[in-house]
Amino acid sequence: MIKTVTAVANAKGGTAKTTTSVALAAESAYRGHRTLLIDLDVQANATRHLLGGGVGDDGKAMFRSLLDGDPLLAVPTTDPNLFVAPAGRRTQDLADALARMVREAAPEDLATAYESMRTTLHKACAEFEIVFIDTPPSEQSATLIDFVYAASTHVLLPTKIDENSTTAVSNALTALVKLSRRGASVGDPLGILLVDVDTGGSRLTEEALAAVSHIGGIVAPFRSIVSHRAGPVAYARKAGLTPRQFLSAAEDAHKQRFAALKAGTAVSSPPWNAGSAARLVADYAAVFDELMRRIEEP
Repeated sequence: MIKTVTAVANAKGGTAKTTTSVALAAESAYRGHRTLLIDLDVQANATRHLLGGGVGDDGKAMFRSLLDGDPLLAVPTTDPNLFVAPAGRRTQDLADALARMVREAAPEDLATAYESMRTTLHKACAEFEIVFIDTPPSEQSATLIDFVYAASTHVLLPTKIDENSTTAVSNALTALVKLSRRGASVGDPLGILLVDVDTGGSRLTEEALAAVSHIGGIVAPFRSIVSHRAGPVAYARKAGLTPRQFLSAAEDAHKQRFAALKAGTAVSSPPWNAGSAARLVADYAAVFDELMRRIEEP
């Protein structure tokens, strides 16, 4: 049943991997796809965003699925089509176990180990149509990320336009090439996604795209970009809402405030506005559309 397993990856932290993973998984669910978000970051930010602080299994289910072959117990969210494989303390145990496996394996056996992980993950996620994987920065576990690359069908590379972030994208592409040379099947790099872009004008967008032109010859940047929306992202995360759920809440708050003002009742303004939330939703909806087009291209 799996159509795609897309790793959202960048070797550097702070490049909106979690925001992008949550937004695209939620958009996929909104479009009617049975969707799984696998959180493989020890910090478990995606887990907390979608499930709240008191829910989750510290990554135990994913640990047991990948290492012991147990069925995956995915946790449902408030969206009936969206499920989460949580992260936490056992995610670090998984990373450590994979690192030991690589250290102890003969070089000629590594390709088999990567292929086994790919088969195991796809089997565990077989009931889902679309799977996204939120990955950790490489300093947490380069080995874990290697296994993610080998288990994925596709890789999406979000980046800000600063030099450190774009260099990390180049490093991710280098890692994919090295894995392929070891005989591993690796996810197809779909493209570079620019995030946190100031879009005060079309010229700024073109300048942002030019900032990754040095790697665009290898993997083309997405034409869709994600503009700077720190407010809606932060408030949606705090409220445990997907971008579309947050937009609905923002629109309701705006209507209630308008009704109160019309009735002459004093009411405080919400700390966000529906317009900004709508633009965030539109950005990621466009990214999802482009992502699916690239996946479906022959």
